[in-house]
Order: sequence, then C-alpha cells, then structure tokens
Amino acid sequence: MKKRMLAQAISLALVGWTGVGMAATAVVSHQPNALLAVDQNRNVVVDRIVGAYGLQLEQSGAGITREQLRSMLQMLRADELLGASFATSLADLRHVLESAATRTDSVAKISAKALGDLDKDLVYVPVTPCRLVDTRNTYAAVYQNGGPFTTSEIRSYTLQGGNGVCMTQLPPSVTPGAVMLQVYALPIPGASGDVEVLPQGGTFGSTSTLVYLFNNTITSSSTASRVNILNNQIDVQVRGGGANLAMDVVGYFQLVPGVAGPTGPTGATGATGPTGAAGAQGATGATGDTGAAGPTGATGAMGVQGVQGPTGSMGPAGVTGATGATGVDGKTVLNGTVAPTTEGVDGDFYLDTATTTLYGPKAGGVWPPTGVSLVGPTGATGAAGATGATGPMGAIGATGATGAPGTNGVAGVTGATGPTGATGANGATGPTGATGTAGTFVLNAPITTTPNSNYLVLSTDYTVLCNFSGGAKTITLPSAATNAGRIYVIRRIGSSDCDVTSVQGGTYTLSGNAFEPRGVMVQSNGTQWFPLLNAF
Repeated sequence: MKKRMLAQAISLALVGWTGVGMAATAVVSHQPNALLAVDQNRNVVVDRIVGAYGLQLEQSGAGITREQLRSMLQMLRADELLGASFATSLADLRHVLESAATRTDSVAKISAKALGDLDKDLVYVPVTPCRLVDTRNTYAAVYQNGGPFTTSEIRSYTLQGGNGVCMTQLPPSVTPGAVMLQVYALPIPGASGDVEVLPQGGTFGSTSTLVYLFNNTITSSSTASRVNILNNQIDVQVRGGGANLAMDVVGYFQLVPGVAGPTGPTGATGATGPTGAAGAQGATGATGDTGAAGPTGATGAMGVQGVQGPTGSMGPAGVTGATGATGVDGKTVLNGTVAPTTEGVDGDFYLDTATTTLYGPKAGGVWPPTGVSLVGPTGATGAAGATGATGPMGAIGATGATGAPGTNGVAGVTGATGPTGATGANGATGPTGATGTAGTFVLNAPITTTPNSNYLVLSTDYTVLCNFSGGAKTITLPSAATNAGRIYVIRRIGSSDCDVTSVQGGTYTLSGNAFEPRGVMVQSNGTQWFPLLNAF
C-alpha cells in the first residue's frame, strides 16, 4: 500500500510539473506508473533539466554543451531520467549521468556511435552537397583560404550547423556520429603525397583517405569519417609534398537512442583522467591614455604638531599577495660624450654627457635626430626675504685682576663635559645673491666591482658590478627609509646568480638564463626599493 501511494504521488508530481491536469478519480482508477509518466512527457522533462542546468554545465569546464546534454538526457532510461529530474544541484545531475555512463548493459549505455559497432544504430541523412573546406579561396566555404597544407600539417574543422555558408542543412542540435565527405587534393607543382581524415584527436599514420601524384591536377575520393562528438570536429593531415584541399559534405550519420533496458549493476568508478594542459597566456592589453593633470591646490598653513601617541602593538603579518604578472622587458640607459649612432637596441635611451642631452627611445634601429636637453633655462632671481630682528647682546662681565704666574701643577683629571648652551637667535637673512651661470650636468658615477662574496652596497656606490662565481651570492641594498630618491644600478658580470635584497620587499635575482634579467636599476621612495629598468 505504501509503495502504491508513493508511485501515485510521484505521478501526480510529474503531471503537475509538465502542466497536464488530471482528476483525482483518474489517478485512482488508472493506477499511474511514474516511469510511464516520465516516458510520456520525456521532451518536457528534458527541456526543464536543460533549462535548469545546461548553462551551468557549459560554464563548468566539463566540455559538454546544452545540446549535448539534451542528447544524453534523451538516451537515459525512464528511471534514470526520473532521478535526473529530482536533482537539486549540478553535482546531483552529474552523479546521475556518470552512473548511467558506467552501466554494463550496452543497449542503454550513453556512448557515441562508432562506425563498425554491431550493437548500436546510425541513420544516414543525405544533404545537398556543400563545401566545408577550400584552402584556395576559390569557392565559398565554411573554412575558406588558409593556403596549401605543408608536409605532415594537421588542421581541425568543426561540423557545425546554421553557419550560413554550407552546413545550414545540419540542425544546430544534431551531434553526428560520422560524416560522409568528398575529398579533393590539388598538389603543388612536383609534389606527391596522401591525405588522412580522422575524428579530432585521433592518431595519424595507419591509413590513407586519398593518395595524390604530382602529374595529376586533381585527385578525388569519397570517405566516411568518424566525428569527435565532444566538439563535432574532424582532423585532416597531408603527408609527403604539400597540396591544396577541398572537402564537400554530402551527408551525415545521426545517432539513434537505444531502447531503455533494465537497470544494471553499478560499475566501478573509472580512474581520474589526466589534468589538461594549461592554456596559453593572453596578450597584454594596451596601456590607456594618461589623464590630464589637475591644478595644484594652494598650500595650507602648517598646524601645531600634536603630542606623539604611544606606539601601537605590531599587527599580525598579512597574507602573502599573489605573484604579479611578468613585466615587459626592461630597457637600458646608455651614455657617451657624443651623439649616439649605432649603440643599443630598440627601446633604449642614450645620454650625451658632453651636452647633457637625452636621446630616445630608439625605434626601428634608428635614434631620434635630436634629443632633449636636461639643463633648463636660468630661473629669475627671487625676491629678497625680510630682515629678521637682531637678538639682544648679553652684559659684559667685569675683568678680573691678573694673578701672578704660578708653577705648573700636575695635570688634573679631565672634568665632565658641561651642558650644551642654549641656541642663540637666528641672525637676519642676508639678501639673495645673483644667480650664477648654468652649471654643466656630468654623469660620472662611480663603478664598483664586488669581491666573490656577499656585498653590502655603500652610500658612495652607484654602479655595482656583481662578479660572483662558484654559487649565488647576495647584494644587500641599504635602508630605503634613509635613502629616499637614491638610485643604484646593479649588473651581473660573473658566472653565478646575484640575489639583490630587498626589492619591493623580496629578492630580485640576476640570472644568466634566457628571458631573465642580468641587470636592474632601482630607486627608493623612502619606504622600499623599486625596479625601474632591466637589462638582459
């Protein structure tokens, strides 16, 4: 009695879900069957499941489209489709599909029809011949132009419907198990070879779809090729000499759902597949235009300094941020006593130290004919500041009488240092002197070559040549807090890595590996050191 009531409840739920009304007396008299109700309303049930989870499945990275999900649901047994209709999440739906895909009964198992299968049916659907591929750009095709195939080149083509060129006869919802093709090979002068067509991802080399010879202008062959049903694609390879190809679709083989059989035992869970290869890194986007600078606001009056509060306790260390994207190649600032001619590479700058003129960036292998002078014009003389008030002179003490010279005594112990006297008032500010002639800018920075050991950069250094061998050594920068605005140039010349600390809070390695910097220019902002330029 309980089982009958449960079946009746499920039937009522399914009938209500599909929008078909049923009187209570009909339920009792006909003894409704839940699985029969699912089969009678299969299309409506499938549409509801696809509407609820189709987009989520596409976006999950499973490689299954909504139309492929629809085909898989149509092939489920009634009990499995009933279970899928009760799914409350994408994970529940996946579990139902995985259980159906691992059944041992071959009749109702969800699988692709392969040519040569004895227990699965395909229906051949002829179409008006239409051109899928033409590498010569001669006739309209889904894949037009592209040029002749080179030796052993492989190209992939999608058998898709509704593209407006050829495959409009193939409904967008159809996933063909195989396709009937007419293949034409047009060899390049003096070339002979063969063509092989396989489902996308197949292994080439064991068959030939068509063989062409250099003395035949066109060679043609008909073939039926399996299709990768996960992406509706085929692969084509040309071996031997190169050739142009044309391929016409003349028909396709459509999968036919099998008859639902009894529920088989649950199969063992298959091994986890290998992780797919990482996708290629996308191109760096173009830099946006710099906005116009706003006007400088007036300087406000300095407020009275407040009492310094107590130092707070140190907070917990923050989570390490994600590694930033790899920066673009750094460029080099070169220098000399004459204008540049052939020095450097594109993107470099050049400083003529004799005339303090900066050239660059170099582009197309050519330096700009004129540079920018780094010495500006002489500024106007500023107004003289107001004379400050003279401080009062202290009273002169009376001169004591001169005593008679005594004999030299034993040197006494040095007395304690007396307290520092009070700072006298500032004297009046003198008038501003005349502005001198413009000085000459000379870039004659010192160059220091390190010993083969860890090195602490000094305040007198500018360019540090890292001459390490026998293993990596460390170059330690001075405190950024006491060197605001300071610039250092560090270049590796030895055979071992130079680890520069601390650049942006981490270690900056100057390596000899390809595509890694061998030199870096850094500058302090008073808080930390930042890399400005890299040298390779």
